[in-house]
Amino acid sequence: MANLPSINIMIRLLFMQVIVILILFSLSGITAATCSMNYDNAVFENSTLSVSQNSNTQYLHDLAYDTWNCIAYYVDEKTGIPYDNSEMLDYNGNVIYFSECEDYFYQYGGGLDYKENASNCSCLGNHWGNQSDFVQYSINMSEDTDNLLFKIRYSDKFDSNNDANILRIYLDKELKGELFTKDTYDWDEFWWSDQIDMGCISTGMHELNITSENGGEWNCVNLDCFKLIDDWKNEWTGKNSENGAIITTSELQDAIHHWLDDIPVRGHIMSTADLQEIIVIWLSH
Repeated sequence: MANLPSINIMIRLLFMQVIVILILFSLSGITAATCSMNYDNAVFENSTLSVSQNSNTQYLHDLAYDTWNCIAYYVDEKTGIPYDNSEMLDYNGNVIYFSECEDYFYQYGGGLDYKENASNCSCLGNHWGNQSDFVQYSINMSEDTDNLLFKIRYSDKFDSNNDANILRIYLDKELKGELFTKDTYDWDEFWWSDQIDMGCISTGMHELNITSENGGEWNCVNLDCFKLIDDWKNEWTGKNSENGAIITTSELQDAIHHWLDDIPVRGHIMSTADLQEIIVIWLSH
């Protein structure tokens, strides 16, 4: 008679085979996309939008749970990426906290800069980003949060005197990570950065600092706005989930249900890669 651990492994392998079949079946279905929107002059992401293709124009239409109107994008025929990078596709989890970068508590270096494509048409720039420039923000969290992600919208035009900038992000004087800017090709062309894991943040006031560590005297960057996002995985791995960071079988089944039916998870529509990530976490325990 097989022992219980062996039976458990066999069940998991069988379940994985079923999931693989479902994933392969889903690849022939209709896909969805998200887009950034300007709402009250602040840049957020809206809910997932259905997509229909007409020549090289990609029209995005609101679903029932959308609250904002959408617009049409002209996209690159090969990559499918919108030409207007100020509206480039971005992570669409729940925005827990949002701030304009020019609404700082204290800063050193640079100053207010007016850019047409910036949120509110203004940003922290005017040669901000030289070695040792920094900016400090006071953020007030209304409740304890699960793991949050940090993203910042910026512009950085590379040339012979200006290349990648290194931004260090601190929360309550603790270094949370570094961001390396990419060439946005124009000072009025703003892109969202990669994400940084900020961890759990408690209720109350906190200090968020951004420093420039580019090692050069004239290496500048424009900072438009930043946001703290509720990671969609917190639905099954957060402190208020069924078993904390460990994903249970019932939670995996719930994740599959959300994935199959395109049900938003904290504002995020799961992709096949997202489901695979959940499966890996489930298998690791």
